[in-house]
Amino acid sequence: MAILDLHWHELDLFSEDTLRGDSSDCLAGVLAIGEPVVFDCEALAKAGGDEPDAEMALLAADYRFTYLRLALSMRSADDIQVRFVSLDVTLHADSVCWSMQPLKIEQEVRVKGETKVSGKFKLKLLDLGAEEKDTEEYVAYQPLLEAFGLQRSDPAWELQATPGKRLHGIQLFHMVVRIPHGSTGVARVSIRADIRRRGFLFNYRARRASDQQEIGSVEL
Repeated sequence: MAILDLHWHELDLFSEDTLRGDSSDCLAGVLAIGEPVVFDCEALAKAGGDEPDAEMALLAADYRFTYLRLALSMRSADDIQVRFVSLDVTLHADSVCWSMQPLKIEQEVRVKGETKVSGKFKLKLLDLGAEEKDTEEYVAYQPLLEAFGLQRSDPAWELQATPGKRLHGIQLFHMVVRIPHGSTGVARVSIRADIRRRGFLFNYRARRASDQQEIGSVEL
């Protein structure tokens, strides 16, 4: 599925003061989250002509593995600068984050315009070499990004704008969740953001723009 095919949900951002009932500050049109993409890892591997991951195969008697992809759109403006975003995932039913990508981004990289999920379901960011003459290439100026909570039920990604830059554009997040057989896996997603407005830095939490509910849950 291409990024242009994603169905996006605009998010309303409420300041921490608003959530405490002290004011009514709401910011819209800055963050949006794409419709989650969920696949069974074994079926996804077979569809791609790959063998299932060996470690997953050894655990198949007790667990199943589900691939989850999340997309986040960040839109800064002259008077609104996104400085920090945290995408937090809470897994239920004794599920854990088996693997996640990206793990860390802290410098500019030369990449080609496609990504690939390997048999281990880890996103590959491919460095360009001289042999890739027919592939369109570009330089991506990535903000500082770090992942947390690998092999835990509370994985998260944090994006921090590097000096002189701001968070802007689309970022994809990939995760494989290990779920015990007989359990219905659920992933709850929440977002926190620090945004500079009118010369001040505000702390926000995101809600769905349509009904101001939590961003929601994904059944795995």
